[in-house]
Amino acid sequence: MEITQKINLNPYSILLTSSVGGSDTNWRNKLLGESILAFQCIKQADSQAGYSHAELITVKYGNTFAARWRTREREPKKGLLAYVGSKILIAEPINCSDSQAAYNDTKAMFDGDIYPVWRLLLQGISAFIFPWIVKIGYGSHGVCSEVVAYFLMRAGLRTYWRGTTPAMLEDEIRQSGSKYRIVFEGVFKGNCDRGIYSSTILGRCKS
Repeated sequence: MEITQKINLNPYSILLTSSVGGSDTNWRNKLLGESILAFQCIKQADSQAGYSHAELITVKYGNTFAARWRTREREPKKGLLAYVGSKILIAEPINCSDSQAAYNDTKAMFDGDIYPVWRLLLQGISAFIFPWIVKIGYGSHGVCSEVVAYFLMRAGLRTYWRGTTPAMLEDEIRQSGSKYRIVFEGVFKGNCDRGIYSSTILGRCKS
């Protein structure tokens, strides 16, 4: 049974997606997403990883800040609406210390960076040997989930950011009901009326 459900977006919510840049994206984004998903499946204890990409929703209309091939803030059409037709999960952090300040720090740290492919390679290596290697790094270099993890660390919800994968964020969201509230999970249809999104729920939804 299909149910249409309003999605109440709040700034600084976490967006997890099953692809990088949506289902109709270019081949480079598809390759990036498939590579991340493969490495995660190897690293996860249960060999399961439902999401390959993470972004931070910055405005309730669907703007996002994310590391794709370049880290920057994107308008709704290239942000949340890029994932129409894709499976997504939106989770709202609870009791952040100062979300605006945390985002300002995150943007100052990563804005304009070119995607650090070498950090993705480190995650690939860590899937087989030397799991500690993913915590090696310097400066403002972070893959998509590390950028989101940095925001969460600055907001007081995590203690580290390097080495974080989308699957790790998903596990934390599902296992820590005191820190996160799942707003939506399912195939995103992208219906919008006066700034309020709604979608046909094919997965599950909480509001």
